[in-house]
Amino acid sequence: MESRASQAEQAWAHKAALIAEVKSLTAMLSTDFQTASERMLAVQEQWAAIGRSGSDAVEDELWKQFRAAHQGFYAAGNTPKAQGRSQAETRQQKLRIVDEAERISHSVEWVSTELVFQRLDEEWRKTRPLGSAEEAQLVERLKQAWGRFARARAAHFADQRRKTEEALHAKESLVHEAAALIKSTDLNEVKQKFSELETRWKSATAVPPLDEQRLWTSMQQTQAQVIAAIEQELQRREEERRRREEEKRAIYQHKETLIKQTLDLLHSPDFQTAEEGLQQLVTAWNSSGYAGQEHEQGLYERFTQAAGQVYQAIEDAAEESRREAARRLVDEMYDLRDEADELDHRIYEAKVRLSDMMARQESSRNDPWELTESRAEAIEAESKLIDALRDRLEETMDDIAELETRLRNVG
Repeated sequence: MESRASQAEQAWAHKAALIAEVKSLTAMLSTDFQTASERMLAVQEQWAAIGRSGSDAVEDELWKQFRAAHQGFYAAGNTPKAQGRSQAETRQQKLRIVDEAERISHSVEWVSTELVFQRLDEEWRKTRPLGSAEEAQLVERLKQAWGRFARARAAHFADQRRKTEEALHAKESLVHEAAALIKSTDLNEVKQKFSELETRWKSATAVPPLDEQRLWTSMQQTQAQVIAAIEQELQRREEERRRREEEKRAIYQHKETLIKQTLDLLHSPDFQTAEEGLQQLVTAWNSSGYAGQEHEQGLYERFTQAAGQVYQAIEDAAEESRREAARRLVDEMYDLRDEADELDHRIYEAKVRLSDMMARQESSRNDPWELTESRAEAIEAESKLIDALRDRLEETMDDIAELETRLRNVG
């Protein structure tokens, strides 16, 4: 109960104060019409928000006083004099708004100035309208001030966008330059290039933070990818170099073996076998590959020298074989000629015997020229012997002729 009574007393006191303030605002109309009018609106809102101030009789009495003061305020405000003062104050207020708008229209503080324009617009909306011509003139000046600021701001941000696009393009170009370094094989040179690109990056025009983060991340990723790719390529080349070195060492050892095998042919007892072996070694040499600049020429000269020695040895052996064959043919010819001489001598002796048989007389016969059966058989046998010896002599002479032909071919 005590709390409710206290609240009622406070409400009564508050409403009594508002009644007194309305009376003072009525007096203010003659000096500051606009302020008094704005404050009057606030007083009305406060009165509506205050609770009951006591009994119905008390509340009715306070309301009568407030309404009387309220009516007095508006009655005073509607007088020609008050209205004149109101017009003058409105004109001054609008001129102040326009002057401030024109003053800040050249500002480059884009955000704060726009907020000031918004405040001025709100103040303008709260003012009462002036005469149509005067109002239109002030509105036009206000529009021009705002337009001037808006155009300057638009041009500024357009220039900012252009510069940002140029800066983005410049930094994107740096990323592309970084990506192009993947074609290089000099890791130290690439790292130096990346250091130069980073310096150029830092000296380039700044871009929006999100773009900066995106492009810088792309630059770092590109750098990591390029260096990794180059290191991988260098590793592959190193492995390839080692493989080639191993291959060259194997080829070197193989060619050393071929040279040794070539020299071993010098001790071959059969020059034909040696010649076939040398041809096989030459074929193997030609298909054996490259042993490296350091060894290839020396190996080739040694192999060529060894092959030349073998060829010479084969030629010498062939010549000796030809001479030996010729000697054998000559010896065989001499033997056949001796045989031919022997046959010729035997034929001569047979002819002498045959002639002797034909000329000898038989003592037991009356007719010395009459041939006995035994004598005839002896003559026939001797004739056959002569024919056989002649056949053998002819064959021997044919053999001698063949040997002479072979000897000429050998020579």
